[in-house]
Amino acid sequence: MNNIYETPKSADFQVDDLKNKKPGIILIIFTVLFSVLAYSASFLNQLLATGLIASGAGGGLAPILLGGFVVGIFQIGKRFRNSRSRYKIFLWCQIIFVISLLTSLIGQFAQTAK
Repeated sequence: MNNIYETPKSADFQVDDLKNKKPGIILIIFTVLFSVLAYSASFLNQLLATGLIASGAGGGLAPILLGGFVVGIFQIGKRFRNSRSRYKIFLWCQIIFVISLLTSLIGQFAQTAK
């Protein structure tokens, strides 16, 4: 940028700023925490529904794989191609999965209590 041969119009400030964004440790911790919660809730949900551990393990991987798929779809836009944006998108996917899976688990526990 301080090069005499480079004009301000030729430097793409927005792309350079986005490439340098790294996720903070708190964002990483919350992403891992909610991923574990989503896996556990989905595992327990499938285990209660079918009674099979293998089905629970496969069902537990669903939030992780779907979150990765959503992150991959967001990679189409240039604003979401840095690691901090990837973590944020994955975290919000896991939060949504945890909320929906906990609602489903409460319903299953209510049915088994009857």
